[in-house]
Amino acid sequence: MRIGIDTRLQNESGVGRYIRNLLLNLRKLNSGHEYVSISPDIKWHSIKEQLIMPFLLGNKYNLVHFPYFNVPIFYSGKYVMTVHDLIINTYATGRASTLNPVLYWLKRMAYLLVLSLAVRRACRVIVPSFAVKEQLLQAYNIGPEKISVIYEGVDKKLSEATGGGDVLNRYQLKGQQYLLYVGNAYPHKNLETLLVTFDKIREGNLKLILVGKYDYFYNQFIAANMNRNIIFTGYVEDNELAILYREALLLIQPSLMEGFSLPTVEAMARGCPVLCSDIPVHREICLDAALYFKSQDSQDLYSKLMELIADRDKRNNLIEKGKARVTIFSWEDTAALTLQTYESCFSL
Repeated sequence: MRIGIDTRLQNESGVGRYIRNLLLNLRKLNSGHEYVSISPDIKWHSIKEQLIMPFLLGNKYNLVHFPYFNVPIFYSGKYVMTVHDLIINTYATGRASTLNPVLYWLKRMAYLLVLSLAVRRACRVIVPSFAVKEQLLQAYNIGPEKISVIYEGVDKKLSEATGGGDVLNRYQLKGQQYLLYVGNAYPHKNLETLLVTFDKIREGNLKLILVGKYDYFYNQFIAANMNRNIIFTGYVEDNELAILYREALLLIQPSLMEGFSLPTVEAMARGCPVLCSDIPVHREICLDAALYFKSQDSQDLYSKLMELIADRDKRNNLIEKGKARVTIFSWEDTAALTLQTYESCFSL
């Protein structure tokens, strides 16, 4: 069978890592299928995407996989889609956009319409956690048999990375203790709680390293949080990110909502203790391999943070549990289960 995969987002973070690893590992399987990368010069979330993509796709493929919710709703062929999270359904705030409120509202309504139609018309919907599956079932009138829960994996570039030590010199981190956050600065990431908590810490020269691609939201955040002990790195290459995980005192993920939370899994793979918000997906993915705090309670975060900073044995215990837990997350398994999902569509 000829299977097309929309790879227009492959160079982005998050979903881009998913696309790159999925396609790489699908092609390693001896499935007899042809996997075609579909990457026309058409911007995602655009009118052009909705009107022109269906004609470009035509009837060239037995199945198309849209690895994000931006499905062209006029496409009449058989398709699978991946819904990584339903954050846009839950956090309807203009703070998450650079648009004026009216344009943001119109754009969000368009997103929700596309997502609703796409989910109902899809042959199968792939989600990265049972937490997202439950949210989908509550939000849309679809049967649970239509949803495939397929965990994501750890990029080998991170889990087996060598080199990258220059990043410690660049930010003067050699021999320094630091806390690490990896991700963007969107409102649901809850960085305000992290910053309020960090301001309370008076532990010598402890630093907070924020890793994420510079954009409007990070730039706004940086302007409001100038502190000599807070370092914004912007985007870093995987081998450097691996070093930052390995040398960190711990990773903090304060999100209010996630679909999978790749940084927690990546941190566990690199032997970094994880402190994360007590939300369903973190509990599902990390189990007892993380310490949890109430997501919007800076005092609880402060208490748990100081507990881990002071207790090396507790950090080491989390590291060992993390190494055991992370073994169930592999891109090879992601690809194999995705192939099963594709093949389940051929008989429909």
